[in-house]
Amino acid sequence: MTRTGQVFGGRKRVVVIDDSRTMQAALDHLFTVRLGFDVVGLAADAASGAALVRTLKPDLVTIDLCMPYIDGKRLLMSISDVEEVRKVVISGHGIANIAIVSQLEAAGADACIDKRDLSRNPDKFCATIRALFRRRPANPMRSCRRAPAHVAKTVGASAASFPVPMDERLRLAALRRLGIANDTPDRQLDLLTAHLAAATGFPTSLVTFIDERQQWVKSAHGFARGSIPREFAFCNYSLCAPDTFVVPNAADDARFSGSPLVTGEPRIRTYVGHPIEFAGGVRIGVMCLIDNRPRIVTPQIVSSLRSMCEIASEIIKLRSSPTAQAA
Repeated sequence: MTRTGQVFGGRKRVVVIDDSRTMQAALDHLFTVRLGFDVVGLAADAASGAALVRTLKPDLVTIDLCMPYIDGKRLLMSISDVEEVRKVVISGHGIANIAIVSQLEAAGADACIDKRDLSRNPDKFCATIRALFRRRPANPMRSCRRAPAHVAKTVGASAASFPVPMDERLRLAALRRLGIANDTPDRQLDLLTAHLAAATGFPTSLVTFIDERQQWVKSAHGFARGSIPREFAFCNYSLCAPDTFVVPNAADDARFSGSPLVTGEPRIRTYVGHPIEFAGGVRIGVMCLIDNRPRIVTPQIVSSLRSMCEIASEIIKLRSSPTAQAA
């Protein structure tokens, strides 16, 4: 059902897809009365809902996870190309299960909300919806999109922005599922970074994982574990590069010369980074080499780095396998 004859002005426009009339009414009330949005379409099945989304291009669509014929996950996947619309799954089934939430986020969900919050905690529901509109939407036109301007300004004029992978949603979902975006020591990865540093003669070798806001140094040889704001991370570029990413001298590179990691400690000059891939080729992290002096990066150095990345990838895949989890 489409509502017509309304003047929307600057109000957010919402489509609700739910086969329960009671839920449709509850969502209608929250959006119109509590949030000041306009519910411009209601659908009781996935096919009608998908048609409404494509026709009306609302600011937000809510999706029931359990519907006849086509479930919420399949609906998400069918409208994943309509990236300007924020997509919220609202369900009483499975939302507390991290694995299910990760799958829904990978399929395109911007948020997953428990149906019970509509009645028992409407303030939380409204806060979650409002938070969605404080994020900038994705740009589907580029394989590596630029970061938001408000983030770029904190870096400095010589490093105005950083690239973000187009599969960012999948990448972040995989990181959450694996639980490795932190600085907890990891013995197996530490062995790899130590070996890589020895094999290449670089003083510093790292394994890093980048979440929405931070770069986490998970394993480090010649460097301290910890985190830095994402906008300073050289590894953003390695996540997006078509091949091994090499910076021979960061002080002479307009992208990095003003970075505090170049002008101050650790005074990065040479950087070499290569992505660590997970299932399906999703780039979840980076292994890199760093030197505080400019140096020539030979094919042998690049080959050693790639080999260690492949080993790191296999280690992480094995840990996530059903057999490993059962053990």
